[in-house]
Amino acid sequence: MNADHRLLHPLIVFVMLFMSVVLVGCDRKAHEEHESEKPAAAETGLEGHEDHADEHDEHDGHEDHAEDHDEDDGHEDHAEDHDEDDGHEDHAEDHDEDDGHEDHAEDHDEDDGHEDHAEDDGHEGHDDEVRVELTPDQRKRVGLTLAKAGPGSVSVSGTFPGEIILDPDRVVHVVPRVAGIVREVKKTLGDRVGADEILAWIESDELAEAKLTYYAKQAEIGSCMIHLPRAKAIFANVMRLLALLEKPPTLEELRELDDLEMGEYRGQLLTVYAELAAARSAYEQEEALRGKQISSERERVEAETAFKKAEAAFIAAKDTVRFKVGLEYSEAARNCRVAEFEGAAAEQRLRLKGVGDEVIRKLRALVPRTGSLEPIPSVLDELAKDERFAWAALRAPLAGFVIEKHLSLGEKADGEESVFAIADTSSVWVRFSIYQKDLASVKPGLKVRVMPGASKAVE
Repeated sequence: MNADHRLLHPLIVFVMLFMSVVLVGCDRKAHEEHESEKPAAAETGLEGHEDHADEHDEHDGHEDHAEDHDEDDGHEDHAEDHDEDDGHEDHAEDHDEDDGHEDHAEDHDEDDGHEDHAEDDGHEGHDDEVRVELTPDQRKRVGLTLAKAGPGSVSVSGTFPGEIILDPDRVVHVVPRVAGIVREVKKTLGDRVGADEILAWIESDELAEAKLTYYAKQAEIGSCMIHLPRAKAIFANVMRLLALLEKPPTLEELRELDDLEMGEYRGQLLTVYAELAAARSAYEQEEALRGKQISSERERVEAETAFKKAEAAFIAAKDTVRFKVGLEYSEAARNCRVAEFEGAAAEQRLRLKGVGDEVIRKLRALVPRTGSLEPIPSVLDELAKDERFAWAALRAPLAGFVIEKHLSLGEKADGEESVFAIADTSSVWVRFSIYQKDLASVKPGLKVRVMPGASKAVE
């Protein structure tokens, strides 16, 4: 912190002017008191003195006072007469003791009878010494302003040693997220980097495995996306068939369901239903023949037993199909949820290893999402097109300058130690050493001016 002493210059000039005016006033008052105590010089003076005083009255400027005394024969030794005059010794001593009025005292030693002459000469000397007149332009140039005297404030500053350091919150150490071999280094010490800019490339088998795992999980999700809709459709169609079979359906009603997908459950249900219908028809026929006494009781009982067995088999088949179709639909839905969860976990592991959205999107695009019969391209062929499939990009987490580098081409990075350090110099700290005697004058909110070497000050 540097003090601005320019503000003190107008204040010093003002104080000097004020002290000069006070001294002039004190001189006038002392002179008046002395004149009132002094014996009248006109009564004891010589005629030559009167002539001499008259000459001074006629000459306002008193320019040649010494020549007038030379022309007066009776006053050739005017100064010596005053030295011998005991009545004026106190007057001379009083004026000798008054600092700043030496001319006034000498005038009285030379001539006690010319009080007016001495008084005029003395005041003219004071006016020449203390009166200073400045034009408005001069006052403006030196920064002098006139104001009523009153209380004010004076700025106090001090200079302290210090140092400029980096903001600890804006310095980052870059650690590789995967272990591998350094294949390319793009930045070095002192380079300026932007946020998310690539610093180096590392080839990692760990990253390749994570990518393949993600692809496998995405393939499972794709498979679920095919099976779940089919399981849902089968479940809905089977339930519709079961509802139709609760009553004897017509052949036309059954044919309406021919185009609906039901899997193996259509055959199972229609088989047991046909057996039930045949057993019912045989039983009804035997009942009619037995009523006409055409068939025996044994044949009627056999027909009735067959019908009841077919009816029981049909009921059991319906329950079994209803359970299986519901279970398959639930399993398909659950598998899809599990696959989605595992796929999200695999994606998160990739992101933790520094893989970006673009790479994830490309891996997801390799997975078929429909049940189309079109040939699916080989995954290995697709992956072979990407020469950097196992390469991990080491990126800068923030913009700044590279202040540390511990990475070389071909080196093995273990993924545990920092290989780059980046500092954001847009915000730095200044640490000062303040002496104990100055601690009381340092308070929060004070303006600080920093002078880094010989460069321009920064506030």
